[in-house]
Amino acid sequence: MVTIIRAGTGEASIPLGFPILFNAKMAIIEPAFAYLLEHAQAHGRPQASETVRTYGEHLYEWFDALEQSGIDWDAADEPVLAAYRGRMLEGPSQHTGRPFARSTINARIATVYRFYAWALDHGFIAHRAFPRPLQTRHSGGPPAVRRFGHRSSGDLSVSVPERLPRPMRVDELARLFAQLAPTARLAAEWALCAGLRRKELCALAVKQIPDSWPLHPEETPLVGVPLSITKGDRPRTVYPPVRLLDRSHWYIGEDRTRIVRRACKSDARYRAPPNLFLNSLGHPVTRKRIREPFDLGVKA
Repeated sequence: MVTIIRAGTGEASIPLGFPILFNAKMAIIEPAFAYLLEHAQAHGRPQASETVRTYGEHLYEWFDALEQSGIDWDAADEPVLAAYRGRMLEGPSQHTGRPFARSTINARIATVYRFYAWALDHGFIAHRAFPRPLQTRHSGGPPAVRRFGHRSSGDLSVSVPERLPRPMRVDELARLFAQLAPTARLAAEWALCAGLRRKELCALAVKQIPDSWPLHPEETPLVGVPLSITKGDRPRTVYPPVRLLDRSHWYIGEDRTRIVRRACKSDARYRAPPNLFLNSLGHPVTRKRIREPFDLGVKA
């Protein structure tokens, strides 16, 4: 069985959280290690990026499937990949017990395509394992396997029907916000009014909140806030309304300060982190925790 272990601190040239794959004999799967390390070093950060961690999970599932089937990774071909895809289409996830989302299947297939193309370019294999899939190029990004429309004979991605989200009504939003604790409520406002994702909400710092007292909502209704930690690590600017900045400063001075004081009282060594959103213990809110009130319908 393949094992995935996250790198801890003190590992030279390996970022924190970097996924390392081991085979059943607990030997490092070197091609996967080299592939992921190249992606991690491209960012030059002390912590593995979300993309590297996602690719590591995809390759973990792929290598584990190969090992369970007794197939060497460099001997895998299109029928093997098609069988892997079929298993995901027919059966539930071993981790969640739920059927795989088609977008998840496509993401895993795309990672396998990219990995084997890289392995060919770097001499780990001598021939192309799979026919080149039909590709599209997103602006500013690498080629990606097409998810919609016609597919080539070598494209094993599955069709994903487009589903348009239904916006919540004003009364539904009001009922939702009324059930949320201050931290979750303010985070939801930033997500709704400024379009922040969970990763961006968790990384938002107190020092990033501009002063709003000299601004008039009618003269300056929106204020630019630059973000550096985003999806894909591409800097972008969001534009929250002045009233949201007012509420954020109120949260900093009242609710967040109350959390920090309580944490200091229970632990004299405690130092408040720079993050805007803190949990009840004074630690930065995690992506999982920031989503829980909306999944479970309870207060954060």
